[in-house]
Amino acid sequence: MDNKKKFISLKTKLTISFFTGMLISVISFFILFFLFKLLLDDYFFNSTFVMDQEKKYVDSLQAYVTAGNVAATDFLALRRWTKQNDVTIFSVSRERVLLFDNSYTGNAPLSETDAIQLHKTWKFFCEVIFADGPADVYIHKNYQKNFYLIATAIAAGISAFFWVLFLTFSFSKRIKYVQQLQQEVAVHQTDLENVFTENGNDELTNLAGALNHMREALLKSKRDEMLRKKEQETLVLGMAHDLRTPLTGLMGYLELGKRCQGDQSKMDAYMDKTIGKTNQIRELSDKLFDHFLSNDEKTCVLEAPAATDYALGDFLSELCSQLEVSGFQVDSNGLKWFDIKIRIDSDFMGRIINNLISNIEKYADKNHPVTLSSLLSKDYFGIQLGNRIRESSDEVQGTRIGVQNVEKMMEQMCGRSDIERNQSSFLIILWFPIWLDNLVKNS
Repeated sequence: MDNKKKFISLKTKLTISFFTGMLISVISFFILFFLFKLLLDDYFFNSTFVMDQEKKYVDSLQAYVTAGNVAATDFLALRRWTKQNDVTIFSVSRERVLLFDNSYTGNAPLSETDAIQLHKTWKFFCEVIFADGPADVYIHKNYQKNFYLIATAIAAGISAFFWVLFLTFSFSKRIKYVQQLQQEVAVHQTDLENVFTENGNDELTNLAGALNHMREALLKSKRDEMLRKKEQETLVLGMAHDLRTPLTGLMGYLELGKRCQGDQSKMDAYMDKTIGKTNQIRELSDKLFDHFLSNDEKTCVLEAPAATDYALGDFLSELCSQLEVSGFQVDSNGLKWFDIKIRIDSDFMGRIINNLISNIEKYADKNHPVTLSSLLSKDYFGIQLGNRIRESSDEVQGTRIGVQNVEKMMEQMCGRSDIERNQSSFLIILWFPIWLDNLVKNS
């Protein structure tokens, strides 16, 4: 069972939180609005606020009616007063029978019509003395409008606050996680051992994972650098020891040559030994150069894909020729070419062949043939080279730098080398990756 959490992007989370918060905000607004409206309606209905606001208009109407001797049914005069005072609702009734209503736009007076609204507004009636007798007046100028607007604004503000609060709480955990990562980045600048916290299932989690991969890569690079430095220190010490022996011999032979300048035969013998020691020193210095060259990844430039015989034929011919000149027999019956292509670096390949020739000349037994053959696997083409090791040798055993150089140069060419060695034999296989655009088939 895969326990990995399903990935949800921050954009998706933000969208869900946004619309969820909007829904909560809208619901909160309507609840608050209707609650405020209920409270305001109850207040205006059960208090004297409306009547107190209405009284000044009633007094104004009474003065207008008295001055103009206006009757309760004089709709033209009453309509004129309504426009002058910008009244929203104005009705005149007598015994719950409607005599005038400003919403009526007809040109004839009302004929004492019953009206439903009279049964809703009777509590706010005020008596006015008209020319034809007293009548009940209801005047409304939307005194409560500002209160309802304020209540709406308050409900909207509280709802918006709920929206922001919901979004803040929704992302507070991720914001704290960002702050935690920021603190961990500051700590990791000096200490790479601590792991970045991977929490959640979004881009921030992926970022923490990427930081952990980068941290591991830096740690590996640091460990590799320390290991490489240690190897180089060991190599330098070993090379210093290996160089000291031929240098000591060289100095000894030169000193002996000085003492026997009159004896030409001895002089020639010492000079031959001196040249041999010089060649040993040169060989060691070449191997040291190859070692540092193979560690420089920028020096390897793979050439275009080529058939195996074209890519390696000249190098293997040179190997066989030099070994035969040195007195070795080479058995190449197992060497076969295949209809495939590989890529090599000619400079590295030449150095590899030189290292192999040097090792064979130094350690191989001339009484047994050097075997040369080819191998083929699913992804690699291999060159196998084997020899018997001399039972006794007066050569100084070195630091195996030549074999190390071969391994590293093969790695630089995206290949590898397999080495098998025991007291009596030595076997090395150089594996070259097959160029994938070609079908692998035996020749």
